[in-house]
Amino acid sequence: MLQENLGSLLMFFSLLVLPFLGLMFYLSDREEYGQPKFRSTDPDYIIPFYANPVPYRVLPLLHNDKGYETFAYHGRKFKDANGIII
Repeated sequence: MLQENLGSLLMFFSLLVLPFLGLMFYLSDREEYGQPKFRSTDPDYIIPFYANPVPYRVLPLLHNDKGYETFAYHGRKFKDANGIII
C-alpha cells in the first residue's frame, strides 16, 4: 500500500456507528476462518457489539454473495488501519 511505502500511518475516520463496524469485523472473521455465508435456515447470530442475537431476516444486504463479500472486504481493510477514530 502507498502509506507503507512512504513510511506513514494509515488512520481511518468513521462516521459509522460502532455496532455496524463490529458487524463488518465479524463478517471478515467468518470469511477468514472459512465459515459459510448466512443462510435463512440458520439460528439467530451472536454478533459482537450487538446486545441481542440478530435474526437472518434483519440483514437483507447480506442475503446475496456480493453484499456479504463487500462488507467482509471492508472489514478486512479496516483491520489493516493503524487506528480507527469513531
